[in-house]
Amino acid sequence: MARTRLFVALLPEPDTWATLDAYRRSLGVAEPFRIPPHVTLVPPVNVPVDALGEVDRTLVAAAESQRPFELELAEGATFSPGAPTIQLSVRGDLAALGRLRDRLVDGPLDRPGRRPFVPHLTLVPSADPTAIDAGLRSLEGTSIPWSVGAVHVLERRADPGRWVTVAELPLGDPGVVARGGLASVLRVLHMVPATVADLCRVAARGPAQDGRADRPLVVAAEAEPGDGTGALQAAAVGVMGVAGVELRALAVAEPFRGLGVGSRVLAAWCSAAAERGARIVSAPVEPGAGFLLRHGFTPLDHPEDPRLVRLL
Repeated sequence: MARTRLFVALLPEPDTWATLDAYRRSLGVAEPFRIPPHVTLVPPVNVPVDALGEVDRTLVAAAESQRPFELELAEGATFSPGAPTIQLSVRGDLAALGRLRDRLVDGPLDRPGRRPFVPHLTLVPSADPTAIDAGLRSLEGTSIPWSVGAVHVLERRADPGRWVTVAELPLGDPGVVARGGLASVLRVLHMVPATVADLCRVAARGPAQDGRADRPLVVAAEAEPGDGTGALQAAAVGVMGVAGVELRALAVAEPFRGLGVGSRVLAAWCSAAAERGARIVSAPVEPGAGFLLRHGFTPLDHPEDPRLVRLL
């Protein structure tokens, strides 16, 4: 039976990755993170491919059951002598974290003989035992606030040691609009999943690797019931970066064209950009720009880089 290997985790904000990498280097780890820094909720587990639908429903139900909450990455800890690790401990709303984890570890994601859940973010998976005490002293006073707004799913690929972020599930109830007509479940993501990439004809990509990289901003509209099984109706894909906020693609699936879904997704994408501090967004001038012009974008006549812009 075909299987895939998954684990479910919380990924810190990209702005913190450089700090976490600096901690690792100070502890003697030269190479960058091969796996995104994370707090594991469901350890790696082999899942039958024909059970992935059940996994999706478990993940969506767990994410929707828990509103966003606050954590803090704090002082160093270790699992030594059992395992010579150095990690950051986790403080904050541990009750919310525990509830989320308990709902995730179900069905195909459950495993017999689970160890007690100790939330942590590993910096050094295998440290020199004689250096652990000094490493822990160097991490005293660590305090990195963390607003948790989503869970992520990572999948093991054929490359040795390579894990790829394949899904992001925002916490809390999804936004459902236009009940009574064509309803859409709207999700704001900070990665480009494969389904959105295929529809919008862009490259799939995971979350930003650090605070210096452009961060994806995606709004996806899905048909109800919103449990991960609804058809993808439309999506808008853009980035937030040092050069500003840019809408790069917007597409509506054929069965849903002419029903207002594109306008709905564009409005949600612009609102999401504004909530993240954007005051102006831009888009390239290309075929189909007439849709953007009808929705508040105006031409910016620049000889080297003509664009459409919209004030938020």
